[in-house]
Amino acid sequence: MRLLRGPSSQQAKGDWAQQGKDPSSQQASGQPGPSSEEGSVLLLIIGLCLVLLLVASTVVAVSSIYLERQRLQALADQAAWSSAQQVRGISTQGQQAYFLLSSEQVYQSTQAFLVESGAGGDFQELSLEAGSGVLGSNTVKVVLSARVQPPILSVVLPDGVRVQVSGQARVRASQVEP
Repeated sequence: MRLLRGPSSQQAKGDWAQQGKDPSSQQASGQPGPSSEEGSVLLLIIGLCLVLLLVASTVVAVSSIYLERQRLQALADQAAWSSAQQVRGISTQGQQAYFLLSSEQVYQSTQAFLVESGAGGDFQELSLEAGSGVLGSNTVKVVLSARVQPPILSVVLPDGVRVQVSGQARVRASQVEP
């Protein structure tokens, strides 16, 4: 029984060089060799990391805007409630009673509330919008807007995002039995 042996490593290297398949000669000649794909995995990983950072920064920015909007909404609700408490009286027409509320009164009391609460320091460019006033005879509507600066994406959005919310409060009359 005869064992067949493969060519020795020196003999194989010589055969490869003759056929142009020697890895060292391929790299020197500029032809693609087995090591030409080594850097492509690194590029894919770097690209994936960049995409993940972009997604994460977008999520942080959107969450920040949402949370600031919620804070502004709470302020609008408080301002509407405060303005609704400023009823000047009740008038009657037949059997119906109506509260004496005016849009001017709502605007002034809301401005006073915003100054007293110090909300101007909490929000950038806080303003009381034109839609504020009285709806019907017993509902106060306050519309506030402010500019929100998202973190991280301030390079993309240097002016920030304008957020507008409205809050309503209703005045109800009740009789207290003695």
